[in-house]
Amino acid sequence: MLADDWGVPSKILSKLEEAFATWYKHGEETRQQMVQLQLPPPPVASAAVDERERFRDMRAQKSLITIAPSSEDMRSYFRKEEILRYSVPDRAFAYTRSDGQKSVVAPLRRGGGKPNSKARDHSMLKPDRPPHVTILCLVRDAAARLPGGVGTRADVCALIRDSQFVVE
Repeated sequence: MLADDWGVPSKILSKLEEAFATWYKHGEETRQQMVQLQLPPPPVASAAVDERERFRDMRAQKSLITIAPSSEDMRSYFRKEEILRYSVPDRAFAYTRSDGQKSVVAPLRRGGGKPNSKARDHSMLKPDRPPHVTILCLVRDAAARLPGGVGTRADVCALIRDSQFVVE
């Protein structure tokens, strides 16, 4: 590629090519890790219940759990996905919901800038977690994993407990 074709100095063009090659290499590594993930467990039968049925008792109490607890297989699969998500914090990620659908979440942080070296202390989170894992990130991820994308605060809390970064 010629710098004159783009109207930029050759030094800048070579830096751009190098940045693209690095970005592409990291993308390939992430895709390989995604391919190595096994297929998700089959959807839970109760996940197919329609929203009217799930929320029929909501008038009596504001925050009921309307979803079934995650199976051990689903929790294990989610934790593998979670490792991939937090290993590349500047990329969007697609989680597998309990109903078998994919749900995309935004990147954890913008690219560039200096990465945090240590996670801030939090009583609900494990101290040995990646620095960009926060309660807000876990809530966002749990909300994305709600069946049909709809649920209550109690449902989000139940899904947050599936995370490997939450103190048990």
